[in-house]
Amino acid sequence: MAMRPIRLANLPPEITERNIRTAFASYGAIVSIQDEMWSKACRYKVANRVKIIMMKLAKHLPSQMNIAGHRALPSYDGQQVTCYECGDSGYIK
Repeated sequence: MAMRPIRLANLPPEITERNIRTAFASYGAIVSIQDEMWSKACRYKVANRVKIIMMKLAKHLPSQMNIAGHRALPSYDGQQVTCYECGDSGYIK
């Protein structure tokens, strides 16, 4: 697999970079973690609580993950669809 930008949504601000790195460790190597910002048309930079993770994937990420007790929603181009209820791939419930 290749280097991919992954959008990670639905996490509270108190989740640390270390929590994210621990949760993603079995899926590949994280190169960087940055905050996504609102439109560049805005006068000031304001984070929108979505993380952008540059990562060299070793295997596909599920559509949802548990990070420090919170349900996180990773997404990227080419991601396999997984069920939100059981975690199996190929369908969504």
